[in-house]
Amino acid sequence: MSGRRSFTVVPKEPHPIDFCSMKRDSLYNLLGNGIPIIIAIFTIPYLLGTLGDEHFGVLTLQWSLVGYFGIFDLGVGRAMTYEVSRAGKSSRDALLRLIRSGLVLTLLTGVAGMFIVGLGVLAFWLLHIRLDVSNDYLTSFAIISLAIIPTTTSSSLRGVLEGFGNFRDTNIFRAALGAMMFLFPVASIALGFQAMTSIACSLVFARLIVCCYLLILLHDVVFTSTTLNTADICAIVGYGGWVTVSSILSPLMVYGDRFIVSMFLGAGLLPFYTIPQEGLSRLLLYPTAIATALMPRFSSMTDVGKIRVIYYRYFRQVGLSMGVVCFLAAFFAYPILAYWLNEAFAKQAVTVCIVLSCGVWLNSLAQLPATLLHSLGKPRITALLHSFETLIYIFMIIIGVNAFGILGAAIAWTVRVTIDFIALQTITIYYFSNISIQD
Repeated sequence: MSGRRSFTVVPKEPHPIDFCSMKRDSLYNLLGNGIPIIIAIFTIPYLLGTLGDEHFGVLTLQWSLVGYFGIFDLGVGRAMTYEVSRAGKSSRDALLRLIRSGLVLTLLTGVAGMFIVGLGVLAFWLLHIRLDVSNDYLTSFAIISLAIIPTTTSSSLRGVLEGFGNFRDTNIFRAALGAMMFLFPVASIALGFQAMTSIACSLVFARLIVCCYLLILLHDVVFTSTTLNTADICAIVGYGGWVTVSSILSPLMVYGDRFIVSMFLGAGLLPFYTIPQEGLSRLLLYPTAIATALMPRFSSMTDVGKIRVIYYRYFRQVGLSMGVVCFLAAFFAYPILAYWLNEAFAKQAVTVCIVLSCGVWLNSLAQLPATLLHSLGKPRITALLHSFETLIYIFMIIIGVNAFGILGAAIAWTVRVTIDFIALQTITIYYFSNISIQD
């Protein structure tokens, strides 16, 4: 890295797997995900108190949409991490062609995604479909669609940085984006712009800022005249296509339940489910930090025995530490919510927190086998598994919400992540038994 904060692409050595480098990169990942959580703790009470339950519920939907727009990168971001980490000592020109191929792909898919979402919102107006939302809400969703292009572009560039093991700059990007997702709505309200359209504009602006940061950081790649390579494009699309399936279904299973809760129970009850879910899901930053650091390392390794030793070392570490954390989260859920928000909210949400805490622990364990399969170039396995889970989850969430309200949604989510963990770990054990997972 130079004083200009630019990143130069050069051939690289395989990623080190020593404890010190893993600790350093995991710490970067923790900070990148942890800083936004700290900011959220202080800003969510203000946003909830100022906007009210219904408007805040719509804001959570906007956050969900912005996060879900990552599907439009068609898995290129993850594919770039995989391909770049495997590139080894390839020539600089070969690496540049690979990176430019991914960047062009995400730019094109971002443009296509923006038009698809924009046309979808326009269809609601033209067909006069009656929705239980105001025109301000609908307009805000149309504005949010403008965030798709910077989202997909950023995904590709972040994948490049992670592929090279540059977790410092990756997490500067992640921390800045996460912080602005909360701070910009607060600033919009403080300046007197409380309409959901104004808040939506602030979220789009946040995406543009971090995208520009990455473009400047990787300007040597972005503005190079290197030609595209058909083989690179095919490799990226082949890997990314299966990642896209998971990218579509995973957020759908994470955020889709919110739309179902809103549809059956109304937006007013949504915060009693989304706030505990958002808060507890942030606990996953620790296993995610480790899994993210392991991804390029596993991809560059060929010794299955060594992979197995490293895998189980961090599997035990995550299981024990997250078990303690999730138990404490469930035990202290009521006093924390009562102090942070109010007692009325805590009484309604405490049971949801307890159920979700169990699910978060199992989901934290699932991060490692999922990462291992992706690093082995087997994203098809997780994609097919998520397809099966989605079919089950849709029925579970609808039945659960109708039978038990928001508690039913929490139970359905926990059952789904339990199935996910058992399946992924079973496949991993199968792999470590020296039986190849065939394509």
